[in-house]
Amino acid sequence: MKKVFVIAALVSLIAGCGRVDSVVNNVKSATGFLDRTVTMYDANGKVIKTWQTSNTIEYLGPVAGFVDNNGVNVRISGSFIIEGK
Repeated sequence: MKKVFVIAALVSLIAGCGRVDSVVNNVKSATGFLDRTVTMYDANGKVIKTWQTSNTIEYLGPVAGFVDNNGVNVRISGSFIIEGK
């Protein structure tokens, strides 16, 4: 009975922890299980193009590179937002 209480207490502590959620998202990202939306904007804030990817995004200075869900190798620079889901 004591072991069950200790396990239940640990699970309840870990379940709401933001750090655990962050670690889970990092693992999903590194293994390709985190869906992302990449949106590129012009200087006026209008959307130029949006991509969907579940692959790793690499950063080289101001350039981000990834393979989108259609298998296209994409390299972008400028104003863009990467949203993880």
